[in-house]
Amino acid sequence: IRATNSQNPMPEEALRATDRIHRQLEASFQTHSLFYDRRKGQYKDEGKPITQIVSVIEVLQAMLSVVLQKPDDARARPRNYFKDDNKYTSIFGEDVYDLTVYLKSTELVRKVEEFLDTLDLELIHQRNLKFYLAMYAACMKTGSAYCPPGELLKLDLSSLAPELLKDSYERVWGHYQRLADKYSVNGERDYDSLAKGPNLLKALSSDLKKRLRKKIRKSARQLGVR
Repeated sequence: IRATNSQNPMPEEALRATDRIHRQLEASFQTHSLFYDRRKGQYKDEGKPITQIVSVIEVLQAMLSVVLQKPDDARARPRNYFKDDNKYTSIFGEDVYDLTVYLKSTELVRKVEEFLDTLDLELIHQRNLKFYLAMYAACMKTGSAYCPPGELLKLDLSSLAPELLKDSYERVWGHYQRLADKYSVNGERDYDSLAKGPNLLKALSSDLKKRLRKKIRKSARQLGVR
């Protein structure tokens, strides 16, 4: 298939669709009334509701954002993770993650999308902020700047408070606007380049570590722990 792909180009993810992990994800998502579209268009052709169809790329981007904490890759170059075997294995390797981690990550990003839809934001900002906000909110919800998969599994996403999303959004938006001044072309801010580069991720990672460290210290003081 790969040898003939240069003559009849197919998306890289389609070449991986028969891997065991994708069959497992398809079965796992169905138990939650979601349809993992490992063969693109299959569930649309079957008449399944569009809102319940989850693409392979959507799951990949969710994992990159929430678990691997690489929202810049999720925004700019997700398909590289299908082209490079090592990158692919880091997400879709055999038994690397509990299947529910993929589900929780995807549901979290969808919650973020719903939240962003309530704001009066231009599409460019929704597209750029989605993955960063998912990473930030996941860390705040788990109380860890690294959002360990084990902690992610414990989350009840139905209790993801709007206040937490709003607070996380304001922090992400603040860094996004501050850094945008450095990405200016002919006087216009190049938000896409910012979202696809490393600087916003660095700023947010630093912000999370400082914030959550203070939160842990405050909790310790309240409990009388030195």
